[in-house]
Amino acid sequence: MDLQKSKSEMLRKLLSESDSVSSALSLDDIKALLTV
Repeated sequence: MDLQKSKSEMLRKLLSESDSVSSALSLDDIKALLTV
């Protein structure tokens, strides 16, 4: 699905941009993105 793909890309972008960004994201936030 396009939506799922864009979510994965967004997550990957956030996580690869910097460790501080991924640290700012809580596991709950990531889980919410993946499950919505």
